[in-house]
Amino acid sequence: MAPKTPERTTQTTKVELPKWVDKASLQNYRMAKRIGSKDFKPYTKDRVADLDPMVGDAFDYLNQSQATTAGRFNDAASMFNDAAGTKIAMGQLKDTDLNPYMSPYIQNVEDKALAALDDTRQQALMGNQDAAASAKAFGSSRHGIVDAVTNAESAKDAGLLSAQLRADAFGNAQQAAMQDIQGRYTADVGNRDAMFGAASGITSLGSAEADAAMKNFAAQMQGGMMKTGQRQKELDALRAKWNEKKGYDAERLNLRLSALGMSPYGKTENTERVTHPASSGTDWAQAGLGIFSMLMGLSDDDTKTDKEKVGKVPGTDLDLWAYRYKKDPKTYPKVVGIMASDVQKKIPGAVTEIDGKRIVDYTKILESL
Repeated sequence: MAPKTPERTTQTTKVELPKWVDKASLQNYRMAKRIGSKDFKPYTKDRVADLDPMVGDAFDYLNQSQATTAGRFNDAASMFNDAAGTKIAMGQLKDTDLNPYMSPYIQNVEDKALAALDDTRQQALMGNQDAAASAKAFGSSRHGIVDAVTNAESAKDAGLLSAQLRADAFGNAQQAAMQDIQGRYTADVGNRDAMFGAASGITSLGSAEADAAMKNFAAQMQGGMMKTGQRQKELDALRAKWNEKKGYDAERLNLRLSALGMSPYGKTENTERVTHPASSGTDWAQAGLGIFSMLMGLSDDDTKTDKEKVGKVPGTDLDLWAYRYKKDPKTYPKVVGIMASDVQKKIPGAVTEIDGKRIVDYTKILESL
């Protein structure tokens, strides 16, 4: 049995929008064209705030403080090196000239002591004479022996006395010299310790000055950056105000487009279809072409929801979509149209960006057919 020949019918869909929609769309198109034809006017005022002078002053202060601190540390290091390099040794008595320590009066003392000893000798001799006279031996050999013994003993005592006096003077000179040697050594050690102490003091002072300088620098920097930040806020506010004024027309256009898209309106359809037995439904491509040929509208992808691909725009490779705008209630009928991202890839000249949203000029799409 031969297969049945598919039934064929012809369907033509004609979509007629209300006149007020046509009028509003035309007005929107003219408004978009006027906005798009405006010359670019760049923002010419300052965008970034200059650093407040306090910031520069803070760095100048820090540099000066560092120079001062570095000078102190250098002085301290030099003193440490000098002190560490100082060699101190105890003087030796054997290497010391004792003459300056000998009493200048030792000779006078010795002379007087010897003179007194000689007086004693003279008295002893006189006593010998008296004794010899009494014994009737004056001038005898016995008398001479006694005087010789007296003189010998006196000379011996004079020698011992002179030696004792000079020994005492030498001992005193040694003692004085040792005291000087010990004193010089103690003074040298004290001077070296004082140098170490002074170097440590300068180092501590430099560290304290460096800490204070960093605190002052931080405070001054914070003040300068706060002033700079305030100035930046003022500049940002001026630019935001300029952007508001610049984008006012685009906002008005977007409001009109959004209002048009959200407004429910009916449509009339006369249908004549070409189908096979297995096909049914609306020919969205033909329906979309009727709308899209009359409007210039907001076609940015992120303004739409409930998107459903329904076919291709006749004569193009553009996908045709049924969708609602995100602000539309779910009860509104879907709108048929295209996505700005698809048009931008295939017909870039038909897409204009206004205030960050992509607008499709449908007339340019028609011109490319």
